[in-house]
Amino acid sequence: MNKQLRFRVLFYLLGLLVLALGLTLNTKVGLGVSPIISVSFSVSTIWGFNFGNTTLVLYALFVIAQIALHLFQYRRSCAGPEGGRACAVQTHRPAHGAAA
Repeated sequence: MNKQLRFRVLFYLLGLLVLALGLTLNTKVGLGVSPIISVSFSVSTIWGFNFGNTTLVLYALFVIAQIALHLFQYRRSCAGPEGGRACAVQTHRPAHGAAA
């Protein structure tokens, strides 16, 4: 794993942690919960888990599911009638200022 990718992953995980902390503070001060964190709030209330950790795990699962969906879509588009040419066309980006 190169240095830039490690840096990006570290900041992404740090962002998830800050997001979970903010949602936890929002709930603890009595401002309520939003629909997206109602699942983690319910799980933490029913089973007695830590709300911040539950939110972080749930968001990480969402990210993993999104990556899996993107990979599935990419592989499906590469298996089309044009074969590998469809993938090459999708990933090709013209140079700055060049005609498409």
